[in-house]
Amino acid sequence: MTIGKEKSKSLKQDILNWIRSGEIPPEGRLPSIQKLAEEYHLSYVTVQKALAELERKGFLLRRNGVGVFVRKQEKCREIRKLAVPFRLNSNPVFARFYETIADASAARNIPLLFGSPAEDEVSFIRKAAAAGCDAMLRFPGPARLESQVYAQLKKSAMRTVILNDWWQEGGGCFPCVRSDEGRALETLLEHLYELGHRHVALVQEAFFANRFELEKAFSRWQIRHGMVPERKDRLYTIDFPNRIELLKALKAGGYTAVCFSFDLVALKLMELAGDCGVNLLDLFCMAGFDDIPEARECGLTSVRHDCEAIVREAFRILSSPDYHRHEVSVVPAECVFRQSVRPVTGLKHAAEENGIADWNNKI
Repeated sequence: MTIGKEKSKSLKQDILNWIRSGEIPPEGRLPSIQKLAEEYHLSYVTVQKALAELERKGFLLRRNGVGVFVRKQEKCREIRKLAVPFRLNSNPVFARFYETIADASAARNIPLLFGSPAEDEVSFIRKAAAAGCDAMLRFPGPARLESQVYAQLKKSAMRTVILNDWWQEGGGCFPCVRSDEGRALETLLEHLYELGHRHVALVQEAFFANRFELEKAFSRWQIRHGMVPERKDRLYTIDFPNRIELLKALKAGGYTAVCFSFDLVALKLMELAGDCGVNLLDLFCMAGFDDIPEARECGLTSVRHDCEAIVREAFRILSSPDYHRHEVSVVPAECVFRQSVRPVTGLKHAAEENGIADWNNKI
């Protein structure tokens, strides 16, 4: 993505944030195109195109000779009963999302039907439709099963919003609300760069597919600093027979910092290293995504998703009179820096007899 496109994306996201926060109320006027162009260092034409896109999506209204205004939304559609498939419950971050959904439904007096962890999602959709559910919030599943799920949702005429569609990069057939993890990763990487780190690895769990926003952000950061994006800097847990092999690969690669797509993967590796008598944070700076309680307890730098804002935006889309728009709404994420990230000069070099290469394979 070019710098101009990044700034245009930033402008559109800021306008959406102004609207959703009420900073610019319905029928309120936006700053002039000239002022926006100067503030975001964009051309007049680029700002025009960004505003036109938001106008097509129903957020803005242009009044010739007067200005651009926030469109007043029509009366919200009722949600009779909400269905939520219950999956991915082994990761604490999803538990936080499910709790937030339950609280938001209760606050809106919307009956809620949760699935069970072992329940097939297509079967659950049929059950939910028979139980009177007319809307659904769900996380994406394995790519090989998504087409079946989408087909059943369409057959059931169920309004659906995909939450944090990290793998499919947008809601596809349905609207999507996701955390802006790409921008958060770039913030994290820039901080690592300032601390002297040049050899950084990105580790993804890859059980479903790659989280594309992380891939793109990682490549943008490397190119920005004159590095050549290489496959060896992207590691996937599925490529290694066990975690010991992953640790050996990180050590052999000469990395000083590692970013994990899930906190849990980083924490499991830290635990494994501890069992082998090595403090992994002596060898690498480490960071993850999700900011689960265990990450905070052990000082792991992490990216925190705004669960409340994501769920609130999902309910807004489900209740929107023009729900049929296949929009992708992006919610800012926050980098939380802790002890696991520090200057490259603060790292120790493990003695050969205590190195990862000599650890026994305990898995």
